[in-house]
Amino acid sequence: MRRLVFISLEFSAATFSGNGVYARSQVRSLCKQQCEVLIICGKPVDHAGPSQTEGAAHLIEVTVPVWGRLDRLCSWAELAEQSESDAVVEQVASFQPSAILGVDWSSLPVYKALSTALQAKGLHVPPYIYMNYRVYLRTCLSEDAEFMQGMESAAAATAAAVIALSRSDADFIKRHLLPPQKSAACVTVLLPALRSDMAALSLPYDMDVQHNKLDSTHTASAACIVLPRAHSNASTAAQDSSQPAATAAVARGANDDSSPSKATSDIAARAVDESPIRSIIKQTSLGARVSPSIGRRTTPFSISTPNDSDGVESSVDDQSTFVRALQDHHASADGLLHHEVSSQECMAPAHYAESSNDSCSRPYLTCCVRLSPEKQPHRFVELVEELAHQGMVQQLGIIPVMCASATTPYALALVARLQAAAPNCILHTQFLGPEELAKIYSKTRLNIHPCLYDAYGMTVVEAASQGAPSIVNAGGTVGATDLLKAPVEVFELNLALPVAQLASQVAQLWEDASRLAEVGQAAVQKARSWTELANASWLLTLVDNMLEPSM
Repeated sequence: MRRLVFISLEFSAATFSGNGVYARSQVRSLCKQQCEVLIICGKPVDHAGPSQTEGAAHLIEVTVPVWGRLDRLCSWAELAEQSESDAVVEQVASFQPSAILGVDWSSLPVYKALSTALQAKGLHVPPYIYMNYRVYLRTCLSEDAEFMQGMESAAAATAAAVIALSRSDADFIKRHLLPPQKSAACVTVLLPALRSDMAALSLPYDMDVQHNKLDSTHTASAACIVLPRAHSNASTAAQDSSQPAATAAVARGANDDSSPSKATSDIAARAVDESPIRSIIKQTSLGARVSPSIGRRTTPFSISTPNDSDGVESSVDDQSTFVRALQDHHASADGLLHHEVSSQECMAPAHYAESSNDSCSRPYLTCCVRLSPEKQPHRFVELVEELAHQGMVQQLGIIPVMCASATTPYALALVARLQAAAPNCILHTQFLGPEELAKIYSKTRLNIHPCLYDAYGMTVVEAASQGAPSIVNAGGTVGATDLLKAPVEVFELNLALPVAQLASQVAQLWEDASRLAEVGQAAVQKARSWTELANASWLLTLVDNMLEPSM
């Protein structure tokens, strides 16, 4: 039986972002693959509910002072400091893991602390696999760019293997984070899978769809490609033209886009300056050089577009092969809230292929992203405002739907604007489980994923699992398009167009019921084709290949 340590700041308690949802998904499926897993994670000070293990044999929880964020001001240092305690080190040593899987840059200090303590005891140090759910350097504030480049570069340099959620992020890691002496072949893409609780839900309408779920016996398909042997000369499989591209998990904490309090700033400053493990990190992170093209934009976030010098190249290294699956969730399970501010909800069946005039069949124009600037939900609000201005909201029977759990000034301003533009809108401001999300998507005619860049965008796949096609930014900058291919399974538009032009294109799509039905049917088949177990099988293949020389 394989023994794996899994490090994730967010996992067992009060999940607030896609990181936590995807981490749980991966651990759950690893345990079903006969792995024994030890979890090291954080939990908030005020957490009083039960802790979720998802089948893991061991759970080490560290109480941390800052919760709801995964950026530079999260409790990464506190998690690392507690992880080098004698009790934690002894438990990890007795567990005898074959590898340590760490989610995002915040797992690196934990690994460094553990490895230093294990070495001091003369014990074996397992290899580190850097699970990059999101490249934070691509969206962080400019003042955090040096820190983030240092930490993410150090994680890539330390890791025996790097796993990204999309070709876009994998390419960025190779060009900006991987040290020159390290082979680009160590960077692999493993697409997240539709989480099992949503995959288990029934379809909202009758469709003649064959659900050919992929498993470890499939060597190539529309959604999956053979992984190369990490330490052999085996040739890589040719990439199928319909093979999906992924995106990264994005933090969705309620405080991510708010100004940090003085207390939070003091905690972060103390973490950097006073932590006993700081010396481990400082030499490889805080002093790192920032690439000239990073962190110097006029906008507060680094957003890659097809024409950007930091954008996505049209092809990726042939030695990197890609597999498919789940993630952004962020707006998927933990964290979406439900509150109906409008009673105007069409209760008609979810079937929408009959007529373009049958606006009541799927009346929702939906946006289920976290209301923070990096997700750019203001683009959705601007779109609705323009559609209302053109009279299309009433004429086409559009009901705008937005997930609005955040209470920051930015979020509240967007809510007010949406309500003013479309009084018939529906806002969801309470927790939504998979069934509630499925109910929304089963009535969604078009799902808008508004950001110009997203590591993955799991809500695009979740919407597809209920037959709701999405509009995403064109150019391969949204990772979910590694799975769902345009124009067959998803719609790509240039979301940076003038809003009047964009609104006209959206209205035109809205009225094309036959095309929506065709794309929706193709999307639901693809979204449900890549399972948690298949994702875990490919992850274990990668781990085994990496460990092969020492086995």
